[in-house]
Amino acid sequence: MSVQVTHDKTPGANGILGNLFTRAVGSFEHACAAHAGFARWYEKSFYRDVVEREESMAELPQQAHVLHIGAGRYPFTALILARKGHKVMGIDHDADAVESARRIVRAEGLDSCVKILHRDGTDVDCRDYDAVWVSFHVHPRDVILERCSQTLSEGSTLIARIPSGLGRLAYGSCKADIGEGCRCDSFKSVLVVKGGAADTEALAPFTLDRVPIDQEVHVVEGNGHPHLEPLGIRAGKPVRVCARMPVGGAVLVDIDGRKVALGTEIARCVRCRRSMAVD
Repeated sequence: MSVQVTHDKTPGANGILGNLFTRAVGSFEHACAAHAGFARWYEKSFYRDVVEREESMAELPQQAHVLHIGAGRYPFTALILARKGHKVMGIDHDADAVESARRIVRAEGLDSCVKILHRDGTDVDCRDYDAVWVSFHVHPRDVILERCSQTLSEGSTLIARIPSGLGRLAYGSCKADIGEGCRCDSFKSVLVVKGGAADTEALAPFTLDRVPIDQEVHVVEGNGHPHLEPLGIRAGKPVRVCARMPVGGAVLVDIDGRKVALGTEIARCVRCRRSMAVD
């Protein structure tokens, strides 16, 4: 028996739009691989925050063993996690992408903790990993997600980047069957699956600065910061993140219909929890 995860009622992927998205991603990765300065700017301005937010959701132990399916031509995720002390195995079905990723890993001096293999994500065995990352553009996505959830060890985490917004029109909804023994939590563009015990306990708390835009969370605690209580930010209060300024800027949140801008340091004091039931 399994639990079907369906994020919306959008019909299947539009082939033309999906191909355009895939080509755009490929062109962007080519540009990053060819221009190291551009890749470093993109990582600092955007990608690092994305991966750090996902790392918080995954609750990784120190020196975790991570599998990344769909590492890509420029393996941003693997590099960022490796710099944080984790061991990463990246796989991709595109041989050219694998060779490019290996060159970049060597150039970054991280070949002792990042390995890139030419493999298909549909036959992976996730039992030896503390966490598994699945990239947005992998195909066939639902088959890969089902395979990962079936082989995920108890206590390990699956982080899957899923389509949202225009991406759903290009790639379709996520309709993978996630095993009953897994705990599943969903954000706007990230599916988090915990292997093992079948319970409904929410993910461990994370800080407000890591909440995706347009997501509503419930405050767990404000860590005693004196400015939070006057703003109405207290335990149990629902808060929605409306926007986030670039490069570590303020976080704009909605509290009881009021828009409030919080500095990054204050947002990091607010611990939140988000749990979504899987029907």
